[in-house]
Amino acid sequence: MLPCLCSGSESGILRIKKECPAALRAAFLQQAKGVVRHMGSIMPLILIASGVCIIFCAFMDYGWFMNHRKAAFFAALFGRNGTRVFYIILGVVVIFLGFFS
Repeated sequence: MLPCLCSGSESGILRIKKECPAALRAAFLQQAKGVVRHMGSIMPLILIASGVCIIFCAFMDYGWFMNHRKAAFFAALFGRNGTRVFYIILGVVVIFLGFFS
């Protein structure tokens, strides 16, 4: 570990010691901003992939997907085909969130 960095005790997050040179602090903070910016470009891809997976599983009527305890509530409420339609609509909404986030 670099001498100017210390890890947080309970969270494991790296922190900058106050006695570090200003240039090193600025470089570390710039790197952290780059990581946040990078996560901003990955999140839409995760949402789009999740939406496609939801639509695919609902369309194919996979038992492991439709018999899940969280889907059982909707299956009891809407029936099996109604639950499939609900999940297809949910998948489309998640894909739109991925495109517009």
